[in-house]
Amino acid sequence: MDLVLGQFADARIAELSDEELDDYEQLMEAPDRDIFSWLTGEAETPGNFDTAVFRQIREFHVGETPGGLSVGAEKAK
Repeated sequence: MDLVLGQFADARIAELSDEELDDYEQLMEAPDRDIFSWLTGEAETPGNFDTAVFRQIREFHVGETPGGLSVGAEKAK
């Protein structure tokens, strides 16, 4: 997950609010397999991890809906 979270952080960390940074840090503590399952839609994201920053990470890598994690697949703006 370092690749997934790290790419997002490299691109967006400066834009995150203090609350979002707290959510990001909490997400970093979750098991990698869980994060991957939530990002791909294999498992439902628990409410305490289904935060604005998690949705930003999912959008950054997957798009609007989970289903095909493609690392670094941020849409062109």
